[in-house]
Amino acid sequence: MKVAHDNDKLYVYVETVDDITEYNGTDKNWMNLFLSVGNTEKSFAGFNYIVNRTPDGKTTSIERSTGGFNWETVGNAEFAVGGNKMVFAIPLSVLGITG
Repeated sequence: MKVAHDNDKLYVYVETVDDITEYNGTDKNWMNLFLSVGNTEKSFAGFNYIVNRTPDGKTTSIERSTGGFNWETVGNAEFAVGGNKMVFAIPLSVLGITG
């Protein structure tokens, strides 16, 4: 896994040993990415955001914890999957942070 950012987006690259399974259209636990941006007041196990619970083509959901494992959708991220690689481009503004 590698993480980088510019002034607008957080980029996450994931490489697995085996090919990533295809999304089945309903699984909210397929290749989730948990993010912590420092504030743990409203979080799930210290994570403020969960990315990729509802992928749709080339975009996916970004959800913020409202406390515990309760989430509200706050935006979308771009993503791509190919073989054993997956990438996300997550707007920093949705995460409430700047470059």
